[in-house]
Amino acid sequence: MRINKGIYFLLVLLLLGLLVSTVYAAEESDVKEWVEAAMKATNLALSVDRMLIAVISIMLAVLGFLGFKEYFNSRGTTARITEEFEKLKKERVELINQADINYKIISAKVFYAQKQYDEAFHSLADVPDKFSYEVPLYRGLIHYFFGDYTDAHDSYDKALQLPNCDKARIYYNKGNVFLKQTIYDEAILEYDKALKINSGHIRAHNNMAIALRHAGYIKKAITLLKKTVNKDKTYARSSYNLACYFALTKDTKQALHHLGVAIDTEKDAHAKKHRIDMARKDPDFSPIDSKAFSSLLNQKEKELKKPLT
Repeated sequence: MRINKGIYFLLVLLLLGLLVSTVYAAEESDVKEWVEAAMKATNLALSVDRMLIAVISIMLAVLGFLGFKEYFNSRGTTARITEEFEKLKKERVELINQADINYKIISAKVFYAQKQYDEAFHSLADVPDKFSYEVPLYRGLIHYFFGDYTDAHDSYDKALQLPNCDKARIYYNKGNVFLKQTIYDEAILEYDKALKINSGHIRAHNNMAIALRHAGYIKKAITLLKKTVNKDKTYARSSYNLACYFALTKDTKQALHHLGVAIDTEKDAHAKKHRIDMARKDPDFSPIDSKAFSSLLNQKEKELKKPLT
C-alpha cells in the first residue's frame, strides 16, 4: 500500500524539526559528523517511499551520538571522582605524617624539660628541619648541653632561616653558646640582637651582664642589671649577680642589700638555702667585709629555721 505524498511531507517536516531541535541542544561541532554519516545512508533512498526510513535513520544517528556522548561524559565523571579520591588519600597520608611529626616534637620538648637529652635527641632523629623552626632549635639546645657547640650554632642558624621563627629566643641561645665558649664579645652581640626584638627578655639581660663582666665591662654590667632588677623583681639570679658585681667593686652596702633581695626572692626554703650556700662559696664576695657578709647569711639561715605562724 502506498502512503499519500502529503503525509510523507508532513512526517518529514515533523522529524526534521525534532532533528534541528536536538542538534541545537547538543554540541553542533560534534553532531555534524554523525549527521553527515547518516545523510550518506539517505542517499540510498531514491524514492519517496523510502524518505521516511532515511529521516528515521538520521534521528537514530543523532540519538546514537547522544548516547555515546552521555557514555563518555559518565567516564569523565568517573575519572574526576577517581582523581578526587586519590587527592583525599594523599591529604590523609599527609595529615597522618604531620600528626606523627607533631607528636615527636612534643615528645622531644617533654624529654628536654625532664633533662633526658638522649631521648629528646632521638625523638627528633627523623624529623625534617623544614617542618618547624623548633626542630633545629631543640637540636641546638640538646647539642649545647652535650657540649657540641659547633653543632649547636649550626642548628640555630638553620632555625633562623625558617619562617615564623622566634628570633629573640634563637639569638639568646646563640649568645649562651658563645658565653659557654668564653667568646664574650660575640655573646654580647647575640644578646643585644635578642633584646632589640624583645626588650623584656630578662634572661638575655642577665646573661648579657655576665658576658659584660667577663669581658671587663663591670660598670656596664652593673648598670644593665639595675635596669633588669627594676623590670622584674622576681628573678633571683639578676639580684644575685648584681650583688656579686657590687662586691667586686668593694661596695659592701650594695652587695649585701642585693644578696639579701636575691635570697628573699627565691620561692621556697630549699631554694633559699641553696642560694645561701652558693654565696658562702662564691669568691666574688671575698673583697667585701667578711663579718658583715657572714652576719647576713647567718641571719637568713635563722629565718629559714623559724616555724611558720
